[in-house]
Amino acid sequence: MKRFISRLLFAASVAAAVMSCDNKNNGTTITLSPGENQQRLEDVGNRLISKFRPEVQKTLIEAVDDFINYAYEGDLEVLDKYADNVAGNLASVIKSAVAEYNFNSVTTLAEPGKSLYDAARVYGIYTYDGTSWEREESSDKLEFRFNTEDGKKVVATVQASKGGPELSIEGNTYVIPQNATANVSIDGKTECAITVNTQCNFGSNVDVNISLNANGYVITESLNANSGSGSCNIDFSIDGESIVSAASTFGGNHLTDPDYIYENYETIGGNASAVVSILNEAQLKGSCSDISAMVREIDNLVWDSSNIESARQEAAIYNKYITAGLTYDNATNFVATLEVAPYESESSYTTSVWNPDTQQYEQKVITNYYYYTEPLIVFTSDGSRFSLEDYFTEENFGGLIDSFENLYNVYASYIDAGEEEVLPDSPNMEM
Repeated sequence: MKRFISRLLFAASVAAAVMSCDNKNNGTTITLSPGENQQRLEDVGNRLISKFRPEVQKTLIEAVDDFINYAYEGDLEVLDKYADNVAGNLASVIKSAVAEYNFNSVTTLAEPGKSLYDAARVYGIYTYDGTSWEREESSDKLEFRFNTEDGKKVVATVQASKGGPELSIEGNTYVIPQNATANVSIDGKTECAITVNTQCNFGSNVDVNISLNANGYVITESLNANSGSGSCNIDFSIDGESIVSAASTFGGNHLTDPDYIYENYETIGGNASAVVSILNEAQLKGSCSDISAMVREIDNLVWDSSNIESARQEAAIYNKYITAGLTYDNATNFVATLEVAPYESESSYTTSVWNPDTQQYEQKVITNYYYYTEPLIVFTSDGSRFSLEDYFTEENFGGLIDSFENLYNVYASYIDAGEEEVLPDSPNMEM
């Protein structure tokens, strides 16, 4: 159950906030009981799942999975250690985004050290003959060529513009070009196209725009920042319809100065706010009044998991700075809010204890109690509070779980379970 709930994409990732309202609310307030919210969540979850078309991604997923296996079996090695990251990150992002709906993975395409930007320094064409990879020189691209298990011809090409500002991280220097692209074609048809465009004026402003288009699944991300503030917008659409979107703004200081950030990462954060919208209907809104202040208070907290007071203090810190809740289209109130609270966990074991009265060792159960924090859903209609584990049960959401599991099984069927390998130095690609 825990394994599956972790995959219950939007229900878990937005902390139990994917719920829908069929009618527009025109700025009015909404009152829904926990049971009514449960039904709305079931409805919107199933409509959300119905938007996915796994059959159109079958060829791409199988090709990426074959590449991962071939790279391992054929000991894919290139002239520079960074190219393993280019190949591995590209495969990981495509697979995560298309087969696992991990939209945040797209962000890694713009990360120095494991991004497409390194392609320019390791150009070459690599062809897999069924047992090993052969390399030939290229002055303008990094390319991988192979045939899938069922004979389809795959060409994955990565290119990056030359030159750009330099960024030093832990002794390594990276060149940040203005644009990079990646394309995967199968039997001559483009199955996936990726672009990353940047304008980096460190200390002044940084703009990053990323796009991934895989057969109508389009994920876009736009990050814009200056020294004191910034914004980030992410959108996932299928065939032109927005499925999930997120918009955030944040404040701080020296946000575009890499050297300052590296030395003072604990103090650069200011306030931040974000809105996640599902099918343009349900919205989860959250804000933090002062990120750095919250981090300092958490770091300074003397933690003792055997003392409930530690958990109470930690919960109070989170609740002091963070506000989050669920609302529907144009509604003026939260239908439910999120609150951090302490909870108790117990651990028992059996040991032998000497009994002086009987002069014998006897078995005794020892129970220890530990205290941690967790988010709770608090419904504004009646003040009822539920932990995520208690609210999102198979009893409450069996229909939605079954629907999602059916969708997941379709994607999983495209991959040889148990035979998947991870490229060296690449992000974990475990399904």
